[in-house]
Amino acid sequence: IPAQLPTLGQVFAHQGYRTIGLSDGGWFSPRHGFSRGFDVFIKGEGIGTFKKRLTPQLETATHAPLLLLFHTYDIHQPYYSAPPKYQELYTDRHYHSPLNLRRNLIPSESGRATVELSEGDLELVRALYDGEIRYLDDSLPVISDLIDGHRPGRPRLVVLFSDHGESFGEEGRLLHSSAPYRELSHVPLIIAGNGIPAGRRVRNIVETVGLLPTLIELLGFGDEETAGFEGASFSKLLGPELRTEKPRPYAIAQRGGWALRSDLWSLVVDGQDTRLYDRRNDPQETVDVAAQHPQVVARLTVFYNDLMADTRVETPGRVTPDAQSLNELRALGYLD
Repeated sequence: IPAQLPTLGQVFAHQGYRTIGLSDGGWFSPRHGFSRGFDVFIKGEGIGTFKKRLTPQLETATHAPLLLLFHTYDIHQPYYSAPPKYQELYTDRHYHSPLNLRRNLIPSESGRATVELSEGDLELVRALYDGEIRYLDDSLPVISDLIDGHRPGRPRLVVLFSDHGESFGEEGRLLHSSAPYRELSHVPLIIAGNGIPAGRRVRNIVETVGLLPTLIELLGFGDEETAGFEGASFSKLLGPELRTEKPRPYAIAQRGGWALRSDLWSLVVDGQDTRLYDRRNDPQETVDVAAQHPQVVARLTVFYNDLMADTRVETPGRVTPDAQSLNELRALGYLD
């Protein structure tokens, strides 16, 4: 993270919060700048270790407001990382994988799969992934009860989101290093507490890059804290009255390519492959209509390029991972 960009921890620390982070490492590590602003930043080994590592911090916490950040790779390759009962929850225990995917990573190079999976193996990895999700679902109340036990009655704002989804055979795609097609960029984003109406489902397009500005507004930190952020706050969509205004009329995703989405269109650029989807008639983005609408492709491409030219941030250059980081990234399937 470039030094000139304020981090989540820095913003909350500036407001007088005690800041505690727990991370499974990999890309989300101090080496990449994510620990800036945190009083404590702890290396975890899955959400099953978070209770043990968080308890001493809560026992010594003051009455100051508290920011807790949890980052986990528990819903990620290797898909067999959840406890055994969750691995068996949705899988066919009689199925024998030709690639032994109950114990092996999907073969890949630079994060992209180098094999095509059989339908049986696709069903297996989907089921293992669902088991990982269930494991996280069952673990969250344990963390919540722990916090309640140490900070009873304190108001709370909870945010749950993912940085990306996963491809499980959509048009032959696997893992998550392709361009940001829908299965990678349409991620869960759940916000609860702080007077937000329960059960509301916001259908507007928003971006996770707008999450920090949203938190700043929801918690009343002041306009000065939002200066310099590219993301647009969507806090007005979370108030007591349902509003239809848009934070901005588009959303951008960048991962192995790029995508630009509006209410009407999704343009996805994956190397030399450019695809356009009609979101009104094809919300699942399955039918490429780029050939029928070349003028839309051209207009959205120019818009994206102009936008990127205006928002370039000078980066600090490449970070050389240490041995531990390399091992973590290799275990997650990012390195060969």
